Amino acid sequence: MAHAYMGVLDVQPLDNPGRSKGELKKCDFEAQKVASRDALAPGVTLWRVEGESEVFIDERMANGGPGDMHEVKLKWHGFIEMDGDRVTRLVLSAGGKEKLKFQSAHGKEENLVASLLGGHRIDMECGVRYGIIGEPVPTKKARDGK
Repeated sequence: MAHAYMGVLDVQPLDNPGRSKGELKKCDFEAQKVASRDALAPGVTLWRVEGESEVFIDERMANGGPGDMHEVKLKWHGFIEMDGDRVTRLVLSAGGKEKLKFQSAHGKEENLVASLLGGHRIDMECGVRYGIIGEPVPTKKARDGK
């Protein structure tokens, strides 16, 4: 939910290099136990995860101006595999919509190079897909709390 990279433009809607903060409008997730795989590995449990997220930031985004905004609305689904109280695998997929308006105050006829940081105006609204795959750090590479 926190990152969206578009070429050289980093438009993290929640926390970005300019330290401007967006709004986490929705972050609702739930998990339902699907199965225990004691036959394969004692103590291993599989959970189905579903949820929705929505983030928004207006012209307060890094290098933003009047009319600029970034909004991402996603529906998530996936699985968490647990071994006792330890997460051993996380697989999430999300689909939804993203809207981004950047450098809206600049006219369409402007010299594109003159508007660098992002290089040009962006006025985008489209479907998006995101994914997350997580596995534990091997014990010999992990350091306690550091």
